[in-house]
Amino acid sequence: MRNGKLRLASLEDIDQAIPLIVSFVNEEMNSPETPDEEVIRNTAVSLISKDIKESLVLVYETEEGLQGILSALVIPSIFSRLKQSLELCFYIKPDYRSFKLYKEMISLYEQWAEEVAGVELVTLALLDPRVEAL
Repeated sequence: MRNGKLRLASLEDIDQAIPLIVSFVNEEMNSPETPDEEVIRNTAVSLISKDIKESLVLVYETEEGLQGILSALVIPSIFSRLKQSLELCFYIKPDYRSFKLYKEMISLYEQWAEEVAGVELVTLALLDPRVEAL
């Protein structure tokens, strides 16, 4: 993982997380939306401030700063009475992408969803075709 570490995000990470989320919207979502940094900031603060059983914001950090982010939220299923985790944002800067890092972040997300949040359904929108093999 190129001398980086995965950890839970804190409120001190917000300023570095916003560009990652903007890149996610612009590069990965193919969305017609223009990212609004104030909305992103408010959403990130809300997710980081929630109880760990309700939301997850995982970051990948190197000596140069944050290089990746994965955020998720626990929601009720719209089709049943099950609780599910919904991945909201999963982005790693291109120079730091690797199969190993993707796999580690997904594994930690699944572990959080099942063991901490206690959900019955873990969802992940795999937008990058290189990751779909996981």
